[in-house]
Amino acid sequence: MLRLVRNSPITAMLMFAVAVGGNISAVWAANPTEYRCYRSLVSPVLDGRIESDPGWKNIPEMTGFFRLGGGYTEVKQTTVFTTWDEDSLYVGIVCEEPDMGAITGERGEGEDLWLDNSVEIFVYPKDSLRVLQFIANTAGSRRGGEGNPGSTEWQAAAHKGTDSWTIELRFPFPVLGRKPHSEEEWTVAFCRNIFVTTSGGDQFTSLSPLQNRFLEPENYSKLVFQDKALDAGQKAEQEARLNADYRGHLAGQLEAVAKDVVEYKEILDRASADREFAREAAALREEARTIERLHGQTQTAPLSELRRTAHDSRSLRKQLYDLKYKFLLKQLFE
Repeated sequence: MLRLVRNSPITAMLMFAVAVGGNISAVWAANPTEYRCYRSLVSPVLDGRIESDPGWKNIPEMTGFFRLGGGYTEVKQTTVFTTWDEDSLYVGIVCEEPDMGAITGERGEGEDLWLDNSVEIFVYPKDSLRVLQFIANTAGSRRGGEGNPGSTEWQAAAHKGTDSWTIELRFPFPVLGRKPHSEEEWTVAFCRNIFVTTSGGDQFTSLSPLQNRFLEPENYSKLVFQDKALDAGQKAEQEARLNADYRGHLAGQLEAVAKDVVEYKEILDRASADREFAREAAALREEARTIERLHGQTQTAPLSELRRTAHDSRSLRKQLYDLKYKFLLKQLFE
C-alpha cells in the first residue's frame, strides 16, 4: 500500500520522544488493543499450511479486521496467530478469498509487494528506535519496508486453498533487534492489501483500527509475550476475550435480521400456499431458519459461520421484500 523510506517521519518522531522525555512508550499512548503472544508446544513448520500444523494448535486466533478509516470489513476477513520460541517470533495469517482463481501475476522477491494481494506486518520492539515493516504476498515473496529489515534473514511460506490463502512468517530475534522476556510489551500492526474484489471487500484492512494509512503507530496494538503454553480450555478463553467485540458486532447484525424475519413470517406462510411462489418461499424460509438458529447461538457458533450468515442476510432481506410485494401485487390484481 505504501512506499516507505528509511528516514521517515515515524523515526523522527521516536527520536524526538527520546530527546524530550526519554520515554518512547509515550508515543504509543493510544494503543487500543492488547494481544498476548503465547509459546507453542512445538515451533511451527513454515510451509504455509496453518490448519494442519501442530505449532498453531494451542495458539488463540485473532480476527475482526477493520477497513481503513471505518468499521469491520464485511467481506474477506482475516485471522492472525502469533507465537514465539527461543529464537524467533512467528506469525500465521489466514486470508479469506472467494476469488482465488483471479489471483495471478504475483510479484517476486524484493519487488513492490504492497501492490499485490499481500500482508504487511509492522513491529516496534521494546526500546527500539525503528518500526520494522515486513511485506509478503500470496506467492510467499518477501520485501522489507520501513526500518530496512531486508528480506533475506526472515522467512515466509504461503499456501493457496480453494477459498483462502494462508501464510506463515518467521522473524528471528536478531532481525528484530532484541529477544523479549516474559510480559514484555511490543507494538504491532497486522495489515492486508486486497486487489481482487470480484466478490466485494475492502482494499486495505487491518487488525488495529487504522484511519488513513498503515503507518499509524499511535493506533497500533500491544503484543505482550507470555512464557507459557495454553491447553485447549485456556486457548478457548483467550479467543473469547480477543474476539468479544467482533462477536458482539456480528450478533447485533443477526439480531436486526432476526427481527425482519419475524415480520415476514406471515407473508412467507401465505406465499408458501401459492403455487407460483411456493418454491421461492420455501427457499427463503430455509434461510430464515438458519438466521433464527444462529440468533440463539451467537455466543457459541464459530465466528466464520456468524460472519457468512450476517453477510448473506443482506440479500435475504431484499429477497423477502421482493417476495412480499410481488405476492401482494398478485393478490391485489386478482
